[in-house]
Amino acid sequence: MKFVAHIIKAALCSTLLMAGLTGCGGSDTTTPAATVVAGSSWANLSLAAGNQQVTISWDKPGTSASTTSTIYYSTDSTKANKKDGFKIANVSSPFVHTGLTNGATYFYVVTETTAAGEGPESHQAAATPQTQIPAAPSGLKITAKESEVVIGFDVTAPKPSAITLRYNIYWSTANTFTKNSATKIPNVSITPADTTKTYSHLSRANDTPYYYAVSVEVDGLESNLSNILSATPKKAVAPIEAVGATPGFFGSPTDLTVDVGNLQATVNWTSTESPTALGTGYSSTPVYTLYTATDSAFTLNLNKLSYVTPGYTMTGLANDAKYFFKVSAGVQKIADGTLSNEVFSTVISATPEAKKPAVPSGITTSRGDQQVSLSWAKDKSGIPSTIIGSVSYNIYYSTLAQTSAVQLRQFGTKISNIPTNSYVHSGLTPGKTYYYVITAVGEDESAPSDITVVAL
Repeated sequence: MKFVAHIIKAALCSTLLMAGLTGCGGSDTTTPAATVVAGSSWANLSLAAGNQQVTISWDKPGTSASTTSTIYYSTDSTKANKKDGFKIANVSSPFVHTGLTNGATYFYVVTETTAAGEGPESHQAAATPQTQIPAAPSGLKITAKESEVVIGFDVTAPKPSAITLRYNIYWSTANTFTKNSATKIPNVSITPADTTKTYSHLSRANDTPYYYAVSVEVDGLESNLSNILSATPKKAVAPIEAVGATPGFFGSPTDLTVDVGNLQATVNWTSTESPTALGTGYSSTPVYTLYTATDSAFTLNLNKLSYVTPGYTMTGLANDAKYFFKVSAGVQKIADGTLSNEVFSTVISATPEAKKPAVPSGITTSRGDQQVSLSWAKDKSGIPSTIIGSVSYNIYYSTLAQTSAVQLRQFGTKISNIPTNSYVHSGLTPGKTYYYVITAVGEDESAPSDITVVAL
């Protein structure tokens, strides 16, 4: 019975202590222990993987008087703990863990620290960072015409935030398709600010359904396909215009110019004159359409872009291939957006190429303490232009004599991206001879200058 009484007394004391009471012997004053977070209270630890990063979120346990949080992580699930894991101290939720390796799985636990010390680990969670492809385009809009399908976007559709976008158009005569099974039209350039720009898919068979979807490329990554839409070209029926409602004509675009660059061309022209006898129900401003082809009759590799403005840049062209360009000014019917009475500019041809600055010349040098100062004539080859905004310079050097400037550029040490036409080469070895050539860089790099020799 005495042994049973001791057990009952111990149980009563335990209950009193939990209630914050005394009376079981010893001192009347006790200091309650600070609450330490229990692992079971971490049910809301969550991870969100991104591109080279993981966002860790958690809820502060309701029973905790915690002041700081600590994250432990590892790519080994057995080491994501307080003993073996990498530690990130003094953090708050949410915390973005950056600089990670895409494709690798990271394991995490979180702890809370109270006045009593660091509590137990939360449950473990894992995430795998991945490269984030752009979102598929939305708001695709297609219109069927005679032997033609026009592809564009609803003006209210959201666009990716990149300044320059490359859209790929996929089409098929099958009502379902994938990127692999459809025919691809690559590198269709559309700028988010110009939502009225369209692409015309020409030479389509009338009365045949065509199906289209698009993807977008941002920073070299291609999105999934948009929704598939269909259109069926039909032979046009001449409309019967009301008396006094004939479209009229705008003047021909003039002063057509083409500035070529690397895989692209910028087309410019002067706006047309006021319309002649413009009918009721037609827009008072012309709609410009740019035509390009690889022959002067505009039958080979024809590309037609409507709703363009002067200074339009075409991308995706081939270097060293001759292209022909013309621009039309058409009258737009307000009711249905159809164009009529196109008036054309003259035809102009141009060949895209990577623009090379001139070979640097007028090189001068001066020697200093373990250094050589070089300067040269500033490039005057016509760059910058509408295609490229600046010219930089590369210096190639060696302490070994070279048989030619080309050989020195090939085997010498390179100092790149020099923004001005001077450079101080320091940290050199006294008693050695240094050999230099300089190149200029636009869209392409120029040939090397003559070799300059400086003996220290």
